[in-house]
Amino acid sequence: VSNHQLDDELQWLKQDGWHFVSLDEYLAYTKGQLQLPDKSVMITFDDGYESFYSKVYPLLKKYKVPAMLAIVTSWTNGEGKPTDVQDLATWDQLREMEQSQLVTVVSHTHALHKQQAIDPQGDRNGIAGNRLYLNNRYETDEEYRSRLNHDFQMTQTLFKEKLGHASRVVVWPYGIYSAESIKAALDSGMEGTFLLDGGINGTGRTAQLYAKRMIMSREVTPDHFKKLLTKDHDEWNDKPLRM
Repeated sequence: VSNHQLDDELQWLKQDGWHFVSLDEYLAYTKGQLQLPDKSVMITFDDGYESFYSKVYPLLKKYKVPAMLAIVTSWTNGEGKPTDVQDLATWDQLREMEQSQLVTVVSHTHALHKQQAIDPQGDRNGIAGNRLYLNNRYETDEEYRSRLNHDFQMTQTLFKEKLGHASRVVVWPYGIYSAESIKAALDSGMEGTFLLDGGINGTGRTAQLYAKRMIMSREVTPDHFKKLLTKDHDEWNDKPLRM
């Protein structure tokens, strides 16, 4: 999505009377502690690229819009960043943005943003939601849980050390998770998790643990953008499937 389009969309949302929801408000809403207007929208970004600081953050300040940014703490900390990952925002930049009270930084896991083999055929999938297949055997339940718990311990340690607070939620890489990974997130002190499923979020525990998001991954026309903001926007589920 171009910077120009994001600018146009934020401007239109402002003019059309939309309420921009912060993470604090969203969690309070799911717990039944806060009412939100019907025209409410939450803006989220993943990975923590430097372009968020240089291109998105100025627009948030321009329109006074809150947003949530999910970072892969190992990447931000310079630990094994993949070669195809762009420059990342620094800890200093993240602290500056949080101090503005417009940006809430959360975890995109510590080092689970990758895909590895999950079966003997070599099929690959997101490692947060799947047991790995290594050395001609599947990862045991205990090994899987231990790997998840270690990752969440690492990401929370860095959040406290670098940003002065724990991450309140996790955004699942690729939207892939499991019952075990949800439990590991909650055990680390997180209050909820965010997916990549389309749809509208209501109140209650489900919306807190399985928050739905839609991917804005391409340029769209103004009319299509308006459709995305309706309860019937979910293109993934509105076509017949032959299976």
